Amino acid sequence: MTAIVMMKVHTVPVIIGDVLLSTDVDTKESIVLPGTGELSNNIKNTTFYPVGMVQKANVINDNLAFAWAGNYVLAQCFQDFIEEKLEFCDKVTYEVINEILQDFATEASDSSNLKDFSYVLMYRDKEKFFTSAKNCAVYDIEGYGEVFIGGTGIDAVKHHLSNIDFDDSYKKMPEGTAAIHKVLNILSRLWTHDVIDYKSIVNGFGAGYEVIALKNERFQKIGDILLTQAVAIDGGPAYPGPVFLKIDYIDEMLVLRVQHYKIKNTTEHKTVNNIDLIDDIHLDNRGYLVQPLSSKKAVNLEKLNFEALGDFNASHTAINILATKGDNSLTSVLTYFQHSKDCPIEFKDDGFFIPPKLINRIKEQVDWFYNEYCE
Repeated sequence: MTAIVMMKVHTVPVIIGDVLLSTDVDTKESIVLPGTGELSNNIKNTTFYPVGMVQKANVINDNLAFAWAGNYVLAQCFQDFIEEKLEFCDKVTYEVINEILQDFATEASDSSNLKDFSYVLMYRDKEKFFTSAKNCAVYDIEGYGEVFIGGTGIDAVKHHLSNIDFDDSYKKMPEGTAAIHKVLNILSRLWTHDVIDYKSIVNGFGAGYEVIALKNERFQKIGDILLTQAVAIDGGPAYPGPVFLKIDYIDEMLVLRVQHYKIKNTTEHKTVNNIDLIDDIHLDNRGYLVQPLSSKKAVNLEKLNFEALGDFNASHTAINILATKGDNSLTSVLTYFQHSKDCPIEFKDDGFFIPPKLINRIKEQVDWFYNEYCE
């Protein structure tokens, strides 16, 4: 009941995980999730019922990272087992990691939850990378190469990866930046379906996403990310919003912050001053707090410095651009990626301001798509 992904993007190893915890038992309880607000038991056509959130992408050390799907308690045991075994290793190699994984499978063989437990794991030994996966599908996808996908989100993730169209802008980026560009494409599309039609949530995954990538010679989580959408009607201008998700970290704690605006006058959307903040649902007015998987790494809420979060502007912004087709249906056509320092969306107390330069860049992307595919 998850979406986990492992792949190499432009030679950069990447792991993605969602944060939703769900069960196949209808608890008849409601829950508040980022982007969707309060979900009651009237969600239709689902066999998965949200019960909470937890981090599913995990960094064990600079050279070892994994993500999991399935039983939450078994996943905790999995991480604790690996870390305890590594404490007694004089030298860690891939053979050692592989032996630890085999030992865990043997010890957990009596668990009824093992057959539904999935993981993707990546180990780095100097310049070599080794991967391991259990109960995952493997695809060769153009633009991404060999991709491992696990959990209930397999079909959705494969669909988005297989249907992303890129213009040439990423080719001019440094390799690491281009990798993040392509990864955020996936995140923004998946999260859009959390917001628009609950499609991800109904299928047992979503609520927020994490990315682990090799950066500065070590595996680490990528934060300071802003995700949003924009709709282009008949090829016209597309303006970001009205729902924004900020992905941030305070120490080991994942903080998901949402701002949801209602546009009063769509003809003046480009100024984005005539709006109401209608759904600013935050836990303690600070954000949705998502704890690490391991109870050993649980964060004391009283010691969190929320001032470190800053505003909603981010180092990386991904805007999922949707366009109307001939039948007026909305279709994700591409995602615009930028370094926010270049032309940031400015968040203020009474709304947000979109620089004309950013609007023009998105329009160029929309024009490219329509010229390429719709004429």
